[in-house]
Amino acid sequence: MTHYGIIGSGKCGENIIEDGLSELGIENNIFLICPRKGATSSEDRVYDFMLDNEAEYIAYTKSNAPQVLVDNASKVFDCTGGDSWLEILNTLKSKKGTLLVLWDSENEENISNFVFDAHDMGIPVKELSNGLVPIEVDAPAPVLEKESPEVVEIEPFSDDELRSMSIGVLRKAATARGVSDVGAYSKEELVEQLVDKKTHKEKIEEPEMATTTGINPTATTSYKVTSTPSERTQLMAPDGDCMVTVVMPNGTVISTPATMEEVRVLLGLSGGS
Repeated sequence: MTHYGIIGSGKCGENIIEDGLSELGIENNIFLICPRKGATSSEDRVYDFMLDNEAEYIAYTKSNAPQVLVDNASKVFDCTGGDSWLEILNTLKSKKGTLLVLWDSENEENISNFVFDAHDMGIPVKELSNGLVPIEVDAPAPVLEKESPEVVEIEPFSDDELRSMSIGVLRKAATARGVSDVGAYSKEELVEQLVDKKTHKEKIEEPEMATTTGINPTATTSYKVTSTPSERTQLMAPDGDCMVTVVMPNGTVISTPATMEEVRVLLGLSGGS
């Protein structure tokens, strides 16, 4: 048997309710209704359909339920002091049934809350007052907060470190810094050009990688952000030359092209200066 619960009191056009219930049919179906005095015209149309077509229905009643609807119900549950709509949802969940809604714009907040509850309980929802159109619940997209770029401190070469390099290496480093006509400078002048009394600051952008813990109207979203340093500029050595790479104690890596003669001097393999 398929169970259909009916809640709401919204009004709709002529025959829409009757056509929807007729489309579902009464054979092998059980309807769950909340009979009450003072019902709207739409609710009365539901009650009339049940009685006129001798449909099987379960009545979730309070003290003011019309007696004729109580007498013709296959089962009656007294919900006095409780919430009859909530009892219908609990039954639909256990029976894997479907919720039918007479949408009421004047009671929209309450209706919406029960639709959300049904969605959370895994109960399909259709709008009886709109031709059995399914009502979908869309969860809001998770919002990923952008992390501020990390600032990494990079210490420059000291005077002594620069002076320990050969003049050829200093010329290439000065050229990479944008110094022109490096051949006209002495070693001491090149050191003065390259020395930097201020600490360099390099921003490292952090790409965002988001993971969520679930999607529903009150879902909690968590994020995992990994940091990848920005790619450093690579210095290409001319054909026949070498690349000298210096790793500073703080992890800074400096690369510069050098001739074989300069490499031998740095490695102590030559008597040159």
